[in-house]
Amino acid sequence: MYLAGDGLPYSKVGHYKTWFYFSVKGIKNGDTLTFNVKNMAHQGKLYKAGLKPVFRILPNAKKWKRCGGKVTWSYTNDGFSLTWTHHFNVFNEERDDTAYFAWTYPYSF
Repeated sequence: MYLAGDGLPYSKVGHYKTWFYFSVKGIKNGDTLTFNVKNMAHQGKLYKAGLKPVFRILPNAKKWKRCGGKVTWSYTNDGFSLTWTHHFNVFNEERDDTAYFAWTYPYSF
């Protein structure tokens, strides 16, 4: 995923670049996916201190949990880049579950 700044395309420069949440559908039990978010604002200190994305899987797992896999980050020409891998082991093969990933616990939590 490549993030645009908060003012784009209406201003030439978007100053704030972070993500809030996104969802993934069609995952099978046992699948492992790697996510890479690029062009973020420089947030390396947060991840160095232990910040990890959170996830939940609806309709059954309604509580948000920290992702258990390794989280890596780097500074590149595309800005700050965040990468993590998630192994899915709670999906029911007969349902159409949706996994949600968030930067951190949502306010409503």
